[in-house]
Amino acid sequence: MNETHLTGHHGDGNWLKLLLISMGLLVSLPLDIQAQNPKPNVLFIAIDDLVPTLGCYGDTTALTPKIDSLASQGLTFLNHHCTWSVCGPSRAALTTSLLPEETEVTGFKPIRDILRDVITLPQHFKNNGYETGCRGKFHDHRTVGDPNQPKDADGYFPNGDDIDDPQSWSIPYSKADTGVYNPPGKPAWDNADEPDASYTDHKILTAGLALVDQMAAGNKPFFLAVGFKKPHLAFIAPKRMWDLYDREEMPLASYTDLPIGVSARTSDPLTNNNEILGYEPFSNDNHLPTTEEQKDLIHGYYACTSWVDYLVGELLAKLATTDDPVQAGKKLSETTIIVLWGDHGFHLGDHGKWAKHTGMERGSSCPLIIYDPRSPNNGAKTMAPASTLDIYPTLCELAGLPIPSQPIDSSTPTGRPLRGRSLVPILVDPTTSVNTGAINVFNQGGNIGYSYRTERFRYIEWVNSSNEVTERDLYDYTLDPDERRNVVNDPDYAAIAYQLSRAMRADTTTQGCARLQDSSPINTGSDAYLPFSQIVANSPNEIQITWPGSTGVSYKITSSTDLTALPWASYAPTTDNLSGTTTTLPTLGDKRFFLIGFGTNTPPTWISDPLTKPLAVQNTSYSATLADSANDADSGDTLTFTKVSGPAWLNVASNGTLSGTPTTSDVTANYFVIRVTDSHGAFSNATLQISVLSSAPPTISTFEASDDTYAKENDPALIYGGQQSIQLKHDSGRRIGYLKFSVSGVGTVQTARLYLRATPSNDVGESDNVNALAVTNTTWTEGNLAWNGRPSTGAVIGTGTATPDAWFFIDVTSYIAGNGTFSIALDELGGSRGKIFSKEGGSAPYLEITWQ
Repeated sequence: MNETHLTGHHGDGNWLKLLLISMGLLVSLPLDIQAQNPKPNVLFIAIDDLVPTLGCYGDTTALTPKIDSLASQGLTFLNHHCTWSVCGPSRAALTTSLLPEETEVTGFKPIRDILRDVITLPQHFKNNGYETGCRGKFHDHRTVGDPNQPKDADGYFPNGDDIDDPQSWSIPYSKADTGVYNPPGKPAWDNADEPDASYTDHKILTAGLALVDQMAAGNKPFFLAVGFKKPHLAFIAPKRMWDLYDREEMPLASYTDLPIGVSARTSDPLTNNNEILGYEPFSNDNHLPTTEEQKDLIHGYYACTSWVDYLVGELLAKLATTDDPVQAGKKLSETTIIVLWGDHGFHLGDHGKWAKHTGMERGSSCPLIIYDPRSPNNGAKTMAPASTLDIYPTLCELAGLPIPSQPIDSSTPTGRPLRGRSLVPILVDPTTSVNTGAINVFNQGGNIGYSYRTERFRYIEWVNSSNEVTERDLYDYTLDPDERRNVVNDPDYAAIAYQLSRAMRADTTTQGCARLQDSSPINTGSDAYLPFSQIVANSPNEIQITWPGSTGVSYKITSSTDLTALPWASYAPTTDNLSGTTTTLPTLGDKRFFLIGFGTNTPPTWISDPLTKPLAVQNTSYSATLADSANDADSGDTLTFTKVSGPAWLNVASNGTLSGTPTTSDVTANYFVIRVTDSHGAFSNATLQISVLSSAPPTISTFEASDDTYAKENDPALIYGGQQSIQLKHDSGRRIGYLKFSVSGVGTVQTARLYLRATPSNDVGESDNVNALAVTNTTWTEGNLAWNGRPSTGAVIGTGTATPDAWFFIDVTSYIAGNGTFSIALDELGGSRGKIFSKEGGSAPYLEITWQ
């Protein structure tokens, strides 16, 4: 056989299509809506335990006209998956764009316990000039609260149910579900004929509508989160919602057994029904639902779904009648991006399961609809894999905000990339993709299960504490939509398992899955035949070849005749390679035999996606490099860099050098799609974000401390607010200073300095180095702060050297991100008592912020 090896790669889901007719490269056009001003508002609707029981997802039973109407204007992600199938971890992943292993929120654990300075999604909007507020359930209350108070006996920060995460919201959180209807006992369902206003979610709606009015009366764009609690168990909704459905026509699960050949680790969560067994009548004798009880449960689930649909409709109607606070002459419906999101799935009897808590389809699949009125999608749907992690960077790009960096640990407040990818390319072209798969994580008996859902397959690996893969599953949804059979040991699927084992590790998203990355992929010969490749005759002289696209692997085509002389559209004879997942070959009437298998080449990968690079300045030459942002496991491979889309000012040289001169129209957060290609034609795409600053002279603003005091270890109950000085002492008899500032009206921060003045030497003026430390608690006042109950301190954010009777400064640029309320602690390093002036002493501590 005469072999011609043609290597292709589905680089991060961006398909390269080589077609005989067009002979061209098809790529998405840049969206560029992020450059439009003013900023859009964001309405984020979170719905607890909602699975795709919606008309827009093809459910013929569901009556959900309001959500369906929203979907008819936006883009519906049919293949969206949560990161962990439990409320707390799923919502923590949403709000941080980090994996559960990174935040350690693998259950109900505080988000800020390990990463105290993490920047949540709404907090990032707040830091960039947005009004932010929430009513209902956005975070799980067990993962938030006051991080400056001791945790309770269950390991939670106090008051999470009442204050949520104070750092996230410029308008303080207010609990909206008190005084609600609760049926006696703990029934799994209830259809009482109670007034709408007596139900929890209606109270959340009422509070949300009031917050719309409050934000519309302001002068900023806003980020508003409204979280509804149904259809979470118990299935309680007004009787009129139950009356929409016929109990006898409820769609019971079509397959209720465990999958044939399922791994033990995957089956264990499927057989755990503790959630439903906590409700009556099942808790009475620990029995699982009978057929008749299943009808009642599913009837109740659909009734709750229709109830929430009605409430969503009321919320959307409010936007249509309310004026925008910034964009004159426009209604909020014209200026507000709407995201509707379900936090995880829920098994409604399939596999005998009545709960979430699995990495299977019903456990991880949940709705995601995004509507941007500036660029509506008119009801488009996509099967491109999407993760809850992707929402954070997507909203950043849509709003034109820079991509933030998350903490490495408690002492390093930046340096960890967001793990999600922006879905904006799919909003531009719903036929494209940015992910090969979506990762879902779960634990069982000390093992972590990594469940990777692609467009067709779900591949699961269980990794033990020794970083060994102990069990595996593979499900083919094209041939087996009910997950009836684990085919991981079927020889026909060996190549698919090999491919996905590598793909899930090469994915930039899973770089936050420590145990997965420390384990080895499975072994299969590199020439393994791909059974799901297709060779189809398009015409007498043309065939089309496709193979399963995936990150981290490459392919080759072996032909019975030499293909090098054929007129390839983008064929490189010197390397004998071709990129892509869909290839059309002219056959010229000859009979040919084709075999598709794996190539030995390892495609290049990016260190993160999205990538960020240093700031650029308007009308100033820019220079940076991508060479340090991509890796290739193959020694000797030459990497070539290109720009796929984005603002015209940036040039990308083949060696990765970035250059260009941005102009006035580029002053914003700029987004680009970039590509790295290896010597064999395999490639990977990523989003690059560069912020461009104005070249106009920066503005300098100062902000005096609104509160300043200190806490004294030897007098733990005394309050020292109102004194003329702040005392500091590091050793025994410790004294720590506390400052609070309210920053408003600034743009992009260039520098931030904290200025302090030491008292004279004859008044024990401070003369040692002084550390400034981050403090997440901003609710304290100088009138209530004492050593007992004092706010805890985080990472050191800067150090300055004090001189008696003189001003000195501490650089706190890394901490002051923009507008907002900031608390800072002061701790001297010399061990002897020293003083600095307070605002009552006539030389108030102040922030000097240089911004554009």
